[in-house]
Amino acid sequence: MSSELWELTAAIPEPYLPEVISALCALSNGENYHSQRRHVIEVAGVFTHLLERFFASDLSKQPQQIWTWLCALYHFEEKIADHSTIKQQFPVSMMVYQALTRYIPIS
Repeated sequence: MSSELWELTAAIPEPYLPEVISALCALSNGENYHSQRRHVIEVAGVFTHLLERFFASDLSKQPQQIWTWLCALYHFEEKIADHSTIKQQFPVSMMVYQALTRYIPIS
């Protein structure tokens, strides 16, 4: 992720993280930037960084919202997987995967 985007995502106040993450979810299925892999990597990096910040915060964790976000993360990962060399450069934090066991009730 570019340093400008990293600084921008770091500057988003914690209470706004859920809104920003939800807004980025729409891009996970969008085709507007699909053919430009740099954009996919940039958006996926921003999305992952915001998720990590959210899970590290004391904000309320809603299972349905987390499922939506993790599905979007999966879609980003799927697009990056099309470019295997890029996939190796973009590891997803274990914190995100731990959300499944920590915040999502299994029935």
